[in-house]
Amino acid sequence: MMFIDFAIDPLDRVLSPLWRSGRQVDLASVSEMDLRYEYFWSRVRLVADETDLTAGWGKVPLLDFAATLATMADSLTRSGVGVMDLTESAATLTFVRRGDLVDVHDAQRRSVATCGTAELLAAVKAFVDKVMTTLSEDHPEIALNKFFRDLGTVFISEC
Repeated sequence: MMFIDFAIDPLDRVLSPLWRSGRQVDLASVSEMDLRYEYFWSRVRLVADETDLTAGWGKVPLLDFAATLATMADSLTRSGVGVMDLTESAATLTFVRRGDLVDVHDAQRRSVATCGTAELLAAVKAFVDKVMTTLSEDHPEIALNKFFRDLGTVFISEC
């Protein structure tokens, strides 16, 4: 089983000016670094083999998580290994393809969870699509941002 999702807490929408309409930031032209790390923090969940690999992470920058996840899936597809190194949570997840399965090594917990390769890639694609759809609906100008547009084109295919 593989489950990847995010939740925008109601308090996030109240406290963060970017979750509200009328914000002062031009999301169409903001830099990749700012878009990845400064805006849209959220709680994420990544569950593999009934193990919540994100337990204790707290909030993470949503677009950085989506980009890191997509890059990991692309690397896994191409080379059989993908790494997610999330500095804001001190977590490192290493994904290693083993035929139709993927072992997910959690360096922090020193544990390994397993899921299907196709299931993982489908979950990554669904997560990235949901992030892009949610943010585009709330902030249509973000679709003009180069980093945001490119995030939707990261190559993710069946292994």
